[in-house]
Amino acid sequence: MKDALNHRSDDQGSKPERNENAAGPAKRAWRPSLMRAAILVGAAVALSAVVNPLLDRSVHWDWMAGLASTLFVVASVAFRLRWV
Repeated sequence: MKDALNHRSDDQGSKPERNENAAGPAKRAWRPSLMRAAILVGAAVALSAVVNPLLDRSVHWDWMAGLASTLFVVASVAFRLRWV
């Protein structure tokens, strides 16, 4: 983290600022990110398929269609950028 900070020496004092050239964590490849996201979404759909009938809710697939695709996209990007 020390390498990523520069100290200013102007009239504003020595306020640290972010180095624009500092490399962040390396991104993952798309294939492992997509596979992990697919596993996560599959587990969420399977859990939903088991829990919702137990709660007497049989019409939930409309919600799952939107939520599963959104979760897949968000999880893929999150895994790729190493947010998780």
